Amino acid sequence: MSYHKDETGASVHVLHALTYANSVDRVAAAGLIASDVGKLAKQTDTGRYYLLVNHSPVTWSEATSPTGGGSGINYITNTGAENDAANWSAYADAAAATPADGDGAVASSATGTGTLTAGSAVITAVPSTTGVVVGQLIVGTGIPTGATVSSLVANTSITMSLLATANGSVAWTVFSVGISRLILETGNANTTPLRTNASFLVTKEASNKQGHGVSIPFTIDYADLAQVLSIEFDYAPLATFTSGDLSDLRCYIYDVTNGAIIQPTPFTIQGGTGRPWPFRSSFQASSNSTSYRLILHIATTSTFSFSFKFDNVRIGPQPILLGAPISEWTAYTPGGSFTNTTRTGFWRRAGDSMEIQIDGLLTGTPGAVIFSVNLPSGYSIDTSKLSSVSTKVLGLASASDSGTAAYAGQNVIYASTTSVQVQQIGASATWTQAIPYTWAINDTFSLLFEVPIAGWGSSVVMSQDTDTRVVAARYQISVSTANAALANGAEEVIDFDTKADDSHNVVTVGASWKFTAPVAGRYRISTALRLSATAGWAANEVFYLRLRKNGSVVQVISSRYMESTHSSTVSTGGSTQISLNAGDYIDVLGYQDSGGAINVDTSGTYGWIDIERISGPATIAASERVNLFYSSNAGGAKTASVTDIDWSTRTSDSHGAWSGTVFTAPRAGFYLFQGMIRLTAPVTAQLLFFLNSVSTHAITDDDNADFKAFSISYQLRAGDTVSIRTDTNLTLSNGFSNWIAISSQ
Repeated sequence: MSYHKDETGASVHVLHALTYANSVDRVAAAGLIASDVGKLAKQTDTGRYYLLVNHSPVTWSEATSPTGGGSGINYITNTGAENDAANWSAYADAAAATPADGDGAVASSATGTGTLTAGSAVITAVPSTTGVVVGQLIVGTGIPTGATVSSLVANTSITMSLLATANGSVAWTVFSVGISRLILETGNANTTPLRTNASFLVTKEASNKQGHGVSIPFTIDYADLAQVLSIEFDYAPLATFTSGDLSDLRCYIYDVTNGAIIQPTPFTIQGGTGRPWPFRSSFQASSNSTSYRLILHIATTSTFSFSFKFDNVRIGPQPILLGAPISEWTAYTPGGSFTNTTRTGFWRRAGDSMEIQIDGLLTGTPGAVIFSVNLPSGYSIDTSKLSSVSTKVLGLASASDSGTAAYAGQNVIYASTTSVQVQQIGASATWTQAIPYTWAINDTFSLLFEVPIAGWGSSVVMSQDTDTRVVAARYQISVSTANAALANGAEEVIDFDTKADDSHNVVTVGASWKFTAPVAGRYRISTALRLSATAGWAANEVFYLRLRKNGSVVQVISSRYMESTHSSTVSTGGSTQISLNAGDYIDVLGYQDSGGAINVDTSGTYGWIDIERISGPATIAASERVNLFYSSNAGGAKTASVTDIDWSTRTSDSHGAWSGTVFTAPRAGFYLFQGMIRLTAPVTAQLLFFLNSVSTHAITDDDNADFKAFSISYQLRAGDTVSIRTDTNLTLSNGFSNWIAISSQ
């Protein structure tokens, strides 16, 4: 048998025997005969290969996916510029760090004529270079695809990045931002495609082109509504491209149906010039839209030119990821058979098993019983995974007879599906109130063991819902600030009025300046402020900055106490971290008591705030059930549409998702919310469902009653927050008549 890899010389050939432009042409193929069965066809609009399994009727079987993605589905119709740059287009939206829709019209910058010489990069006899800028894409007959303007002599010549392939006159056109097909040109530098024989090339001229970019429309299948989809491509930045968190180009998705920009996770280009890089990201599709646009957006105001190669573009369902989940250690209070005992415990999941550590201190005589301790509530041991229920060693235990002796290396063994006991080494007896000694006050014990849990698997599908969206904002103080002078003896909100960067445009400037968290997570807040020189400072006077969350002071960020009388400038600043739910807002208060108002430095150098999200909800298993139950509350008055109702006594909370007043979704999906409140007196009122701090539904009748019960099922994304409020001022009655239960569906 002859193998394809062994072919040489003229026998070397491509894999496919047939070529079709699209699926319509392939399915309708005519003239196929029996001997064609088994031949491979390539569909050029997607790059996929198909095997002919029957010639009449024509029947195909897909042979492979062009990208090796886990799902084999790619919604991008032109993935690698193999034949052209069809379906990709340059656009010009409004100048902003975030695109409007990635579809704004863009026109050519200039046209002209000149003379080409094959093998030369210079276009001579150019009568006018008006509108031509270094870095622009230049096209024309005899000009290689992907050529850009490298330099020019005004109204004389243009030097290109690639060598001309023809002689004679040429009509050329230049574009300020463009996308073209980069192919290998003999004798030309920097024309190596990333894959196969061609790649895409984005070019930008040497001027501010914020708001421009390139995009391609795509349509997803109905099955992928509300699903997390992956974005993948290879890329290589060229020339003076800026990478990192403030990269020149950034990746976005536009939801055509809903008219909304979706920021993937991540969305910036981290890889720098000098080598190729992979881009791997994800976004959650909307529940009602199949029509989208992939966007590579120029987000900065850089006046440098750059080129950006990319290839092998894929958008599709995420591959199935299998793994053994390892959770964080969770505290719990273990039950047990010994009375007069204080027990503390921690547990965590490790694949299909639970690791448990328990410590105990006796506060008196334990009573005449066999020693045992309990697992966390709601879990049971899977005995089918124990080689011997009665003798299987699950872990180790130790005990200390206060002031007398220690007993180490004892065996933890099975007691019941929800508890374990300890076997005394060498005695073939289990611990009791008299074994291994007579237990009394101040004696201690410690257990460390592992048990398989019913319903858990060691290999599960891992969730893609960990929310790692980058949120970053930096604002400075300029002459347009709403508080150019800080008043004496009164706190004022600092107006950081000038945007340097804002990934989500979530800052409100002015006298009521605030940053509103777009997604839940842990945020780092750094800020500084300088006051101008004044003659009013005296010893022990103070200048400080305080951080507020949702209108309430959280902490002092920094303070400066004057040691003596002086008239110099005064600066202060600091950094802190804070947990925010989506919809929470923060602002900064400034205070000084010098005796008079003091001007704020407005240069932008000494007055600024930097906000960065540093973590989000943790990755969980996609098959994990999220559930919680809380009851009781503190009672008290609730302000209509303002105060979240609290349920404070925890019975269970699988993922620590309830703060006392707010639920944060650990993963995407449908959740069932059920609960009840009791009022001190009948009131005509409704309960309101707040999603990310915005009221979306009334969830009870508007009746006059002292009990209000609710039930609603709602689809959430990872990091979404939910709270319950009332539409009328009222007072709750505390106690166990108040409860809430939340479970994933």
